[in-house]
Amino acid sequence: MEKNINSPKIVSLTEMKENDKGEIVEVLGGYNAKNRLQSLGVRIGKKITKISEQLFHGPVVFEIDGNQLALGYKIAEKIKIRLI
Repeated sequence: MEKNINSPKIVSLTEMKENDKGEIVEVLGGYNAKNRLQSLGVRIGKKITKISEQLFHGPVVFEIDGNQLALGYKIAEKIKIRLI
């Protein structure tokens, strides 16, 4: 079976490169992690742009709904993005 090279790529927020844009397709984790992310506006269907990431698994900075947010590396790994 041949792979479709035009299919959208799904990555975690930590795998995105700076200035990459995408749409949130999945948020993994337990109730508390999902609830915290939802309270920050991180929800399925939202558009997101990665701003930066600090060295050695430091905070990940991204923009959503015109606001810049920073999350720890471990929780940022739980956010799955379809690259645009």
